[in-house]
Amino acid sequence: MAKATARPGCNEEIGGFSALLNYSNAGYQNPSIVLTTDGVGTKLMICQEVNNHDTIGIDLVAMSVNDLLARGAEAIAFLDYISYSHLDRKILDKILAGIVNGCSLAGCSLVGGELAQMPGLYSNGRYDLAGFAIGLVEYGHCLPKTESITPGDTVIGIASSGIHSNGFSLIRRIIQSKQLSYNMPSPFLAKVESAQNDPLSLVLRSSLVKSYAHITGGGLIDNISRVLPKYCKAVIDGRSWQMQDVFRWISNEGNICADEMVRTFNCGIGAVLICDKRHCASLMKMLASSTEEFWPIGRVDHYRMREPKVIVHHLDEVLRDRKYDTAPVVSTSFPSKFRIAIFISGSGTNMQAIINHAKMENSCAEVALIISNVDKVAGLERAKFHKIESLVIDHKSYSTREEFEDEIQHALEGKAIDLICLAGFMRILTSQFVNQWKGKLLNIHPSLLPSFPGHNAIQQAIRAGVKVTGCTVHFVEVLN
Repeated sequence: MAKATARPGCNEEIGGFSALLNYSNAGYQNPSIVLTTDGVGTKLMICQEVNNHDTIGIDLVAMSVNDLLARGAEAIAFLDYISYSHLDRKILDKILAGIVNGCSLAGCSLVGGELAQMPGLYSNGRYDLAGFAIGLVEYGHCLPKTESITPGDTVIGIASSGIHSNGFSLIRRIIQSKQLSYNMPSPFLAKVESAQNDPLSLVLRSSLVKSYAHITGGGLIDNISRVLPKYCKAVIDGRSWQMQDVFRWISNEGNICADEMVRTFNCGIGAVLICDKRHCASLMKMLASSTEEFWPIGRVDHYRMREPKVIVHHLDEVLRDRKYDTAPVVSTSFPSKFRIAIFISGSGTNMQAIINHAKMENSCAEVALIISNVDKVAGLERAKFHKIESLVIDHKSYSTREEFEDEIQHALEGKAIDLICLAGFMRILTSQFVNQWKGKLLNIHPSLLPSFPGHNAIQQAIRAGVKVTGCTVHFVEVLN
């Protein structure tokens, strides 16, 4: 079977103690050699439980080959390692056929491997897999080109074919907790998966791509951050691509929030490219000829201290948009939480009721951030007591209101804030900021306006001896 994968520079017979690679015959003059290794994780346990071993070899090749692409390298050769105690020869043949198929798809040669029989280590019929890939890239053409990445660059997402090979421990736990079985009808449209991106190798060898991220373990958050320079972050719009229903099903039935989903799964994006905004149209034209499905999904922006390196907006609403029929035995609902930032300048007494409500089981609010323009006020201690993240952004440290509000805006983006609540915030916001948050900016005043406006409203009400009092919550808008 391996003979079918032979290619120039890598066409030896399998059976020796090692394999030779001739890079000049492979078409390279002065190449860098790139090496990767990976496995397929606990997806193996599902393959073995359902007795389907035909495609796991494709995944094995893909996990290592796609890591080569992240350096701009072409996959040249692959080796496998299969360990077991006792395994039927027919199962071995299926695994090997999948590996050969994967190598053919990737354009690399299967040059050897190891069948490691270890009696007593595995139960009968169980096995483990590992893969090793070798790639070549001309010296000086390696990715990522982090020094060239600048704010304003475009982030392009390449579609995944599904879950690929990460997150299956969590999926297995969902299946077990819901008392489902793998032979039940699927509640979503499924297809055979392959994490292959071989057509991308030509795109990556163009001068248009600055970096490539393979979205594996760690999801969108951890993998995109690996190809960004220290001074940049990526801002992603979760509404900009077609997400497969399998991810909505996982999120809904596992009660998994959007933040955890993007740190565990690819969520429909198998790889990410970063390019200059001016070259985006040319790059997408090249991608169109590669048969890959792709979308512009975000941009590169300035990174500030303590911010996340990758911010994904609106993914929560995409995950809640259920367009599939759930299996009858599954009945978990997905929680909806609005992420709130509270602005304070003092004791923060006005925000206590919000914090209390957010802790209630049926609350639709989550206090994600408290921002104070004054350091060492009681409201910050209140935030610390309730274990809520807080920031001090001192307006006196900025020469203009616009610079002050720009810093606030970056902090809000970093925490994916949906709603702002002013609770004793003693700064006047510019019309630009207010318009930017129109319909999402609330103010709390501890009296029934127009009675007792301004400072010390509660003391004013007590001194006046009023019989009825309360608070006023209103939207903040620019007066025309």
